[in-house]
Amino acid sequence: MSKTRIRAVWGTAQSEYIKWICSSRMLIFLCALIFIDQFAVKPLVEISKQTGVKLGLFEPFIAITNSDVLLMIMPIAFITLIGDFPKNDGNMLFCVQRTWRVNWLLGQMLFLVMSSLTFMLGVILSTFLAAAGYLQWSEQWSATVTDYSRLFPENADSVAANLIPENLYYQYVPLRSAGNSAVLIFLLLLVCGLIMLVFAELRQKLLGVGINVFLLLAGGAAIYLETPIRWAFPCCNAIVKTHFTKFFRQQIYEISYSYIYFFSIIVSLILLSLVLLRKTNFLTAGEE
Repeated sequence: MSKTRIRAVWGTAQSEYIKWICSSRMLIFLCALIFIDQFAVKPLVEISKQTGVKLGLFEPFIAITNSDVLLMIMPIAFITLIGDFPKNDGNMLFCVQRTWRVNWLLGQMLFLVMSSLTFMLGVILSTFLAAAGYLQWSEQWSATVTDYSRLFPENADSVAANLIPENLYYQYVPLRSAGNSAVLIFLLLLVCGLIMLVFAELRQKLLGVGINVFLLLAGGAAIYLETPIRWAFPCCNAIVKTHFTKFFRQQIYEISYSYIYFFSIIVSLILLSLVLLRKTNFLTAGEE
């Protein structure tokens, strides 16, 4: 790729990112982070106080990224944040003409990567802030997570006691669980954004948003019902705990298959968006 093309792609992505990060929609992101922390981090902090044992550094993040509820809410919050992606304003036609179509499209994809990383970084940092003073570095699971139900059997069925289930702490060390969770959810956000991009090229933005919401809600229902069809949905593949049984060191579904699943969808959507780019009418795109 020539220097001119790299500069055009980066310029497009940078411009979109600055407009996005400075938009009033970031208030939605702040509200989402507060809700997420209240739902998962605060209960973990409370049981940490009860046991007198600090949480592992990444345990609050692992609890968030392995919650069936939050794994639907987080992508929906992200879709809301990039609801006008790709942005159709008065400068869109000028930007496309100045940078060329392919450069503009690659810039939009780069912006999607940047915004997804920002979203994930925001979630991670918010867990550190919400649990400040109750975290410590450890390569093993804390006794708060593994022994709470035994120490306080009367609270064994509480939400806090089940935020990090046996599926995880019997199978994976915390760092490995956190790493896989972060990457898989990042890939989930990319899929959601690319679906929006493809349908924007078809001038059916609302349909793209609707398909994303349907996939998330239907996937959540499939996870709850534990049907084999759940592996057809992105959100199930993004949750590490669903890949394991509770007690045996045996994977129900190989995590490597989930990576293949996401990469196949992402590559397919990128190729489809490049094909559709030829037929996209930017003269009328701003009329949507």
